[in-house]
Amino acid sequence: MKNYNPDIETQKTKRKLPHWEQVGCTYFITFRLNDSIPKSKLIDWNQRREMWLRSIGVAPQTPSTLLHEKLTAAQKSYHSEHFTHYYHNLLDQGLGTCELRDPKNAQSVANALLFFDHLRYEMGDFIIMPNHVHLLVTPQQEWSLSVLLKTWKSFSAREINQNTQQHGKLWQTESYDHIIRNEQQLLRIQRYIKENSKNLHPHEYHYHQAK
Repeated sequence: MKNYNPDIETQKTKRKLPHWEQVGCTYFITFRLNDSIPKSKLIDWNQRREMWLRSIGVAPQTPSTLLHEKLTAAQKSYHSEHFTHYYHNLLDQGLGTCELRDPKNAQSVANALLFFDHLRYEMGDFIIMPNHVHLLVTPQQEWSLSVLLKTWKSFSAREINQNTQQHGKLWQTESYDHIIRNEQQLLRIQRYIKENSKNLHPHEYHYHQAK
């Protein structure tokens, strides 16, 4: 695993969330079903987070990779409790249709994630929850994170829509991504992924541990 290096060229893009890519880095990614969080709650979350960051003199577009350096210990604790944990708690409430609770649909996502493993990327641990996915991945140099995400979503959406005989948008367009900073953070996120299903029955999720 290569840690993020601020002295190396970083590709920066932004939609509602900032996205930073640097060759060779490992990423923690969350992507979710389109109906997993009500739009009103997501807008409220974004607005509250932006207002709070501005109030402490931090630009709202600052990526999570750099927030660690800009916030004090107390501010990190506040941000974690009121924004990071709140966001993931919304996902864990199991809102929406939860199409991924069906083992057949979850397997379609797992197949998509593993299809080009060791060819386009090195897939780490992942878990497929009823309405979202958490994963660790290290893309190979010629493959951008945005292209990989598009491939995974397109492949799995096609299969799941066939399974459910439905049409329309399955996945939320934008995903959350975070460059892993160090080995300690990697271990913490691996533990988080493994424990994310603790309140679910075994048939309601799909967990994969990388070898």
